[in-house]
Amino acid sequence: MWKQQGGEQDKAYIQFLINGMQDKDLEIRRNCAGALRAFRGTLEKRVAVWDELAIPAYITASRDGDAEIRTNAINGLAFSGRSELVTPIFVSALADNDRRVRLTAALTIRGEAIPHRHSPDVQFAKLAVPALIRMLRSDDSQEIHAAMTALQNFGPDAKAAVPALLEERTKKKSPPLGNRCCAERNRSVRYENTLGRIRHWTERTRIQRQD
Repeated sequence: MWKQQGGEQDKAYIQFLINGMQDKDLEIRRNCAGALRAFRGTLEKRVAVWDELAIPAYITASRDGDAEIRTNAINGLAFSGRSELVTPIFVSALADNDRRVRLTAALTIRGEAIPHRHSPDVQFAKLAVPALIRMLRSDDSQEIHAAMTALQNFGPDAKAAVPALLEERTKKKSPPLGNRCCAERNRSVRYENTLGRIRHWTERTRIQRQD
């Protein structure tokens, strides 16, 4: 219904969900935070309506005491073109005390959503890369993998991570359950891929500047 009517109906529904995100009941807040994120995908060319109202609400939700709501906030802010607003939120999320929030932030940076991928934001790289380097030193293989693949998207701006990657590559991490040899080999390949991609983009940038 909302998708077909649009306009003021869109705004009314978005505001209804935002109000729900401020409810005292945790489940209502969680459900509304998730529904608001999902609603963006139904708006097609009318996303400006969503951005106007939802982005400020998700910025507030990123400080919620519930990790699930913070995770939804990170997902909701992922497609924002306002890098000056989302940069401190994503950097803070990479150091969140909840594993789900940290992984969501790193995986979102890894994907297509964050503006830096297509329009490099030096400030974002300056703050996010050190946070991702700290994630590399985790004992959690999923966090390490998420951090490595996120670093690949920063190209030459991730060159500060190369020493940490080289250092961590030589350390023995506890592999997940299953084939330990296979897990170790895959881990090594991921490190090499990340290092190779950072070096490739660094060299490419150097050549472009010479030209």
